[in-house]
Parts: sequence; C-alpha cells; structure tokens
Amino acid sequence: MDKPTSPESHMAATRTLVVGHSFVTRAKTFTEDHSMLNLNLSPRHHVVDFVGRGGAQIQDVLTLFAARPADPDLVIVDIGTNDLSGTISPISLANDLWDIAKTLLTTGVKRVILLGPVYRAAEGRHAAPDQFNERVRIFNRALQMTIKGSSLPVHFWYHRGLSAQVTAYITDGVHLNSAGVQKYLRSLRRAVMRFTREWRNEARVNACYGGH
Repeated sequence: MDKPTSPESHMAATRTLVVGHSFVTRAKTFTEDHSMLNLNLSPRHHVVDFVGRGGAQIQDVLTLFAARPADPDLVIVDIGTNDLSGTISPISLANDLWDIAKTLLTTGVKRVILLGPVYRAAEGRHAAPDQFNERVRIFNRALQMTIKGSSLPVHFWYHRGLSAQVTAYITDGVHLNSAGVQKYLRSLRRAVMRFTREWRNEARVNACYGGH
C-alpha cells in the first residue's frame, strides 16, 4: 500500500537568488572554487544562484535581478554599503531599498530577505569614511522598523559576528577576506534554511486549507 504523501513532498526545490555588491561576487567565486554548490545544501531541495557586481548600489538591484538565470522563490539582497559611503540620508536609502523589496514581490518572489550592511574597518586600503558605521546603524535600524511594521513577506537578516570582528574579516577596510567569505556563506546558508522552512510551512498550510 502506498504511503500518503504530504503537499510539501511534491514541491520542487526552492530556488534562491542572492543579489548585491562585491560580497556577492566574492561569495560566488568562492563557492565555485571550492565546489560549494548550493551552499552545500541538498540539490533535491535547494538551488542557489548568485548575481553580483562590485560597486553595486541600491538603484542597481532591479538590474541585477533582471540578470537572474531563473525565477527565484526567495531573493536575498545584500546592498547599501556603497550608498552609505556617500551623503544621502541613511533613512532615505532604507526607504529606497524597501520600495525595491516591494517591487520584487510583484514578480512572484515568495520572500525577500534584506541583509543588513556590516561595519567597515577604520584602517586599511579602503578605510571607512567618517561616520560610516553610525550611518550603517541608522540604516539597519530604519529597515528593521519598517519591516516590523509591515505584514509583507520581507525580512531583515544580520550577519552575526562580522561587524563585531570587522578587523579580522575585512582586512582592507571594505572587502571580505577568505575567512570573512566563509563566515558570510555560513550566514547565507542559515538564512536560506530558515526562510525556506517558513515559506514551505506556509505553503503546506495553504495547500491543506485550500489557500484560506
């Protein structure tokens, strides 16, 4: 006698797209060089793609998204560091990113995860501009407050430990070194697992109750 199957068992692998600045391009290169396909997650359940560009800013997110190899279920956006090096208000920048997140949801994306920019080191070839880290704090706080006040499937994710140990992981002042990239990838993996689980649980409930 056949065993009953759950709605989830018929779901295709969750496709995640990571878009953003140089952190994303370095992460993509590292995964290719070290055979870390899909962040070492099972290809039966996960497909993870990267589309990044060094120097990318918030205004570039939709262009990067347009270069996706396939339509994703989840989109992880790592952006804002280059914008925060300028003079535009961090709150205004957070609002711009929020608008982009809402636009992504109109394309059929199930979840958007916004990564909080990490601090930059005060020393190194690309040392942080004055007040940069304070601007990061304001930006991240504004994003968190906006997301908290919304019912949309947009989430904030912060890389635990990267900012706290910035001199260990960002030795030139702005770019992740090898140890930093590995820590970054572990954080991405945790985010993919968490938000895939949330989305699949919601899909299973909707399937059981006819979407009501």
